[in-house]
Amino acid sequence: MESVFQPRRKASNSSIASTSARTGCEPDFIDVYAIVQLGTATVQELWEFWQQKNPRLDLANAKVQVLRSLSAIEQRRPVSRMTQAEQSQAVPIRTWIREQLLGFKQQHKEKEVER
Repeated sequence: MESVFQPRRKASNSSIASTSARTGCEPDFIDVYAIVQLGTATVQELWEFWQQKNPRLDLANAKVQVLRSLSAIEQRRPVSRMTQAEQSQAVPIRTWIREQLLGFKQQHKEKEVER
């Protein structure tokens, strides 16, 4: 399934693949998180850009697609199988995606595993 945020980077880029493996998140999610954290754009602006690029597509459906992608990542790479260092990167990004990007209050809490 294509990400709602384009353009898609190729997984062959070793630094992206490495970051994705360390954080347990897709490169697109990491990029979107970084854009907002750096102050380049707000979440609202990102969704407005997406809507301008995809005027015939429904924003609510796009958010559902993001949630499905995030859920698939969480199933493939649960925090319980991560080291503490990996958890410290993955949990904040995953939480940010749910709460800030998608606007959900934290109903799904990933548990950090002590090692």
